[in-house]
Amino acid sequence: MNTLILENEDFLDENTVKIYGRRAKHILEIKKLSIGSAINTGLINGNLGIATVKSIGSTHIILEVSLNDKPPAPLSLSLIIALPRPKVLKKILQTATSLGIKKIYLINSWKVEKSYWQTNQLSEKNIREQLLLGLEQSCETVAPEVIIRKQFKPFLEDDVPNPQEPYAISKHEAEQGLFKLTKKTDLEMVIIRSPLVYGVNTPGNFGRLVSWVSKKHPMPFPLGLVSNSRSLVTIDNLVDFIITCVTHKNATNEVFLISDREDLSTTQLLRKLAKAFGKKVFLLPIPVQLMIFMVSLLGGK
Repeated sequence: MNTLILENEDFLDENTVKIYGRRAKHILEIKKLSIGSAINTGLINGNLGIATVKSIGSTHIILEVSLNDKPPAPLSLSLIIALPRPKVLKKILQTATSLGIKKIYLINSWKVEKSYWQTNQLSEKNIREQLLLGLEQSCETVAPEVIIRKQFKPFLEDDVPNPQEPYAISKHEAEQGLFKLTKKTDLEMVIIRSPLVYGVNTPGNFGRLVSWVSKKHPMPFPLGLVSNSRSLVTIDNLVDFIITCVTHKNATNEVFLISDREDLSTTQLLRKLAKAFGKKVFLLPIPVQLMIFMVSLLGGK
């Protein structure tokens, strides 16, 4: 333990903390600190400083803390790794965190066993535990963001910048230009990349699907075998996230990819819409490649 990481609930008052359990045991048995000894410390996602042991109880330690130093600037570096075995995952999360990496992608690949995705090491609680252990080995308080992508293709499409069309290229270049501007000035920004936004009276293709499903007797649709899983976000969640970015100190100069919790294919979306309207939909199980061929015969793309 190079840095004692503190949580907000550890504080008894502004300058006094009380710690129990593993951290207290490590300080006494491994670091062998006594009353008056000092240790590097930091508040999670906050400042760094020094903690001095004031008293030692049978199950706890009282320390006086002074947190006056800002954490180091984040590395502009991301780690992308195919999901490893659970035991290896723990070591990777700790090591990457200790090295100052601020974004970790856990992705799927053809060699990743399906059982790996069932491990409880992917729970929010267990991931956070490994990140805290990694922070303890560094002089850092800001934990990395861990992004889990169970599907490789959506990861490439949504997370790795690779714009092809002029509109996408212009957006990417605008983002890069803004980042350069923030380094030269006091400008603060947040980039939010959202998928399709939906809500009441949504226009476009989403609105057409709603209109079709809500009809008294909707016509059959040839989308029974479509598996084009895509992300969506409701307008309420988007607005809530924007408000969070405005008020949260750690949102500054970050890029966020947001969506609702569940990705849906067109087929799944139609069925959920039908259920919401209390309707039955008839989705014909026509292979996608056959539909593409038929459209091409009619001169479409």
